[in-house]
Amino acid sequence: MLYLLELKNITKRFPGNLLALDNVNFNLKPGEVHTLLGENGAGKTTLMNILFGLYKHDKGEILIEGKKVNITSPASAITHGVGMVQQHFTLVPSFSVAENIILGLKKTGRFKIDLRNVVKRIKELSDLYNMNIDPNAKVWQLSVSEKQKVEILKVLYEEAKIIIFDEPTAVLTPQESESLFQAIDMMKNNGKGIIFISHKLKEVIRVSDRVTVLKNGRIVGTLDKGNLDENELAKMMVGRDFLFNIKKTPANPGKEVLKVENLVVKNDKDILAVKGLSLTIREGEILGIAGVTGNGQRELAESIAGLRKVENGKIKFYNLDITNTSVKRRLKLGIAYVPQDRKETATCPNLSVAENLFIRQKNKVRILNKKEMLRNSKKLIKKYSIIANNEKQPIKFLSGGNMQKVVLAREFELSPKLIIVEHPTRGLDVQAMEFVYNSLIDARNNGAAILLLAGDLDEVFTVSDRVAIIFEGRIMGYVEPEQSKVDEVGLMMAGVALEA
Repeated sequence: MLYLLELKNITKRFPGNLLALDNVNFNLKPGEVHTLLGENGAGKTTLMNILFGLYKHDKGEILIEGKKVNITSPASAITHGVGMVQQHFTLVPSFSVAENIILGLKKTGRFKIDLRNVVKRIKELSDLYNMNIDPNAKVWQLSVSEKQKVEILKVLYEEAKIIIFDEPTAVLTPQESESLFQAIDMMKNNGKGIIFISHKLKEVIRVSDRVTVLKNGRIVGTLDKGNLDENELAKMMVGRDFLFNIKKTPANPGKEVLKVENLVVKNDKDILAVKGLSLTIREGEILGIAGVTGNGQRELAESIAGLRKVENGKIKFYNLDITNTSVKRRLKLGIAYVPQDRKETATCPNLSVAENLFIRQKNKVRILNKKEMLRNSKKLIKKYSIIANNEKQPIKFLSGGNMQKVVLAREFELSPKLIIVEHPTRGLDVQAMEFVYNSLIDARNNGAAILLLAGDLDEVFTVSDRVAIIFEGRIMGYVEPEQSKVDEVGLMMAGVALEA
């Protein structure tokens, strides 16, 4: 049959002779969703960056509708009918929806544009795919999900035949995700070819006609819709039957560790991000905070850690008011913080693994015994299954998962009483995620109180004992992970307060 897209024998090497893709073959039919699945570093993003003209492959060829094409840039990709809806939006907030789409068009060299026709066409596309987007609305007025719809409308306006969706549900509520899937179904029915990238197996099964698994830059295999199964897909990705082996037992909470009372905190733009928020966490308990990214989670975490000024309200640690206490004092009290940016905030990239493991010890002793530090580093590398050449290797050369293991080892080995952890598995592969989950649960079992802030609803529900739903800096309600309904949680994430 004539495929809409064929990637044949694609090979790509990076400096240092790193083989990222090894003779990869992938095809796409008109009117289907073909998902690319694989662990972090498997080669999915590299392959799509080649298709979208961001990278140049070393070997192989790209065929669109049977014709060999040379894609040299994103503009070239768009010319050949390839569009990508990326995780990070590229919109100008002060411009309208239509103006943002014109900006995208200018990159293709089409300068003579009638804005009225643009508005009319956007309205037609919005209605066709049930997106409900006003072409004249300013982007700053839109919600996160609406901004994503604008990015999709950009691609549709360009009349892309092949559309790449890269982790599109990362910023969506469950209801918004389902709305996206329905739009993708309609695109498929209109003959578009969809390449879907996700690590969430449930949504992969929901949306896909075929799934191809990549591992270490090679194709492991392809499954058709009728054969899709979570366990089988997990086995293809990581080489074993089960996705997660989480050793979680019922919590046995003790004394109240953290009490936040009517907290008010501003963001970097001097706008209120946390608005009168209150919560408590006890010993031996994990409280998960669920919500769409950008609803005050970061500001909440940083204020508790002492990195952001509190405008109003109180933060109490074992009934001690620490609202205005220094970071150094909080560390000594036993408060640990694992920020979301492991590369820039949680580690010192140019320091060695050993130095990053023991950098916190400088708060306790004046002079570190280097031999003892290296010896203890070896023990921690083994205990936390950190893959590194040796303890002297600069941490910047480690994978994201191993870098996160170093951060967890450093914080957990000090036996903290309160652990604040943000997006601990973002960008990690399945096996690293499992390690992080079990590390959090082990710390909880040893009596730590843990505040978990994550954008992945499945993650929050997998690890937490209680879950608080946050929206625009306020707690909308609490749910029990085992008893909650996804629809109700999604409504609260969108700001709908449920009746008691």
